[in-house]
Amino acid sequence: MARSGRVWIAAELGEELGVKGIDGSQPPSHRAFLGEPAEPSPAIVE
Repeated sequence: MARSGRVWIAAELGEELGVKGIDGSQPPSHRAFLGEPAEPSPAIVE
């Protein structure tokens, strides 16, 4: 639930969870190029 409702960078999650490619490589994170993920709005719609 801690990750629910947010935008995550797959390469960083893969690194955190130990997921690797078939050849054993870790894909690079493009955070420096793309910037930080957007923060969700605190607004609650009922």
